[in-house]
Parts: sequence; structure tokens; C-alpha cells
Amino acid sequence: MARRRPTAPMVALMPFEMLPARVEADLVEDTAPPSPSDADAIPDRLLRSAEVAAILDLSQRTLRRLARSGALPAVKIGRSVRYRMSCLDKYLSR
Repeated sequence: MARRRPTAPMVALMPFEMLPARVEADLVEDTAPPSPSDADAIPDRLLRSAEVAAILDLSQRTLRRLARSGALPAVKIGRSVRYRMSCLDKYLSR
């Protein structure tokens, strides 16, 4: 008798109307159209940790320590970590 492999649990997607108010507010806030003053600004670029480590001449481990301590804020996107160019500029100007 052949063994059956367990199947992955089904993930139900929640309609937008059922999201908690806090999450809904974040989604609405992020999708707001840019204001006229933002139209002239250059979009903030997200850099990979390898790129930031090369710019700062640090190891990626030291870079993670800086992010964990809050000295250099990081953005987590799924399993990857990115750094905003504006945060890097602020860190370098200190």
C-alpha cells in the first residue's frame, strides 16, 4: 500500500472588507496618489544588503547589527531585507 504525502493546508484569502482596521488603513495609506510636492522628488530606492555593505565597507553581519540596533533602519520584504537610500544618506551624514 502506497503512502500518501500530506498535503499543504489551504490558505484562505480574506476579502479587503474583512481586514482589520489597522491593516486596512495601512493599505489605503500606501496606495494614496502622490501629492504634487512628491511629483518632483526622486523615488526612494531600496538597496540590497550586499550593496549597502559594499558602500559602507562593512560586512553583512555588521550591517545586520546596525539594523537590529536601529542605527540604520531596514525594510523587510518577505524573507529579504532592504535598506532605503534616504536612510543610508542620513546615516552617512551623521
